[in-house]
Amino acid sequence: MQKVVGSSPIIRPLSAPPRRGFLFHNVRVRTRRIYLSGVVLGVTLAAALWLLTYRVWDVFEYIDRTGQHFRPSERVRVQPWWGVPATVAVLFTGLGLSLRLLPGGRGPIRRLADHLARLATPSHARRA
Repeated sequence: MQKVVGSSPIIRPLSAPPRRGFLFHNVRVRTRRIYLSGVVLGVTLAAALWLLTYRVWDVFEYIDRTGQHFRPSERVRVQPWWGVPATVAVLFTGLGLSLRLLPGGRGPIRRLADHLARLATPSHARRA
């Protein structure tokens, strides 16, 4: 017996396994996804480190409340105000993308929920 798949003229036997997600079951693709996930994580950490150590020039002026300059102005290198928020955003984005690329197709939220569910179950129930 044969079955027509969707509206396409492709006909395959009913006993054939479904081809949905076929590429992700391939061992080579699985290995490539693991390597790609590692590369994304490495680039993310490098970008976060660069953002965290990024400095800009600024001028400090020492003025008291009466308007008197009690010390000469100086040029210093400081971290910009957006440095830490950008670092956190890059870390979360890169970590999420890296976890999404891992085989299994589960995103970071699903992985965390599964992990917390495993921790919440009693240890004797996990052994069974």
